[in-house]
Amino acid sequence: MIINPKYAGPLIGLIISLGMSFVMSFVMVSMNVGFTANFLNKWMHAWAAGFLIGFPASAVFVPIARKYVFIHIIRLGLLLSKCCTISRSTGFCMRLAG
Repeated sequence: MIINPKYAGPLIGLIISLGMSFVMSFVMVSMNVGFTANFLNKWMHAWAAGFLIGFPASAVFVPIARKYVFIHIIRLGLLLSKCCTISRSTGFCMRLAG
């Protein structure tokens, strides 16, 4: 299956919010309710609510986090380029410059 790159951001947010809401709702329901007879029903309701909040939240926070990380990666790259030679194949500092 080929996915258009313009859908990468929303698709990543969808997958992350599905997984995170699944795990977090399980933990929170098990801690607050315990493993009772209606645990599965309560868990699925909590998961649906968590996903309905989590997916729009990921649409807001993923671009902010991506921008923050890339800014710091660029700063680190500029800093490293002043003190060492960066290997094009590995991206690691191979030797100190000068």
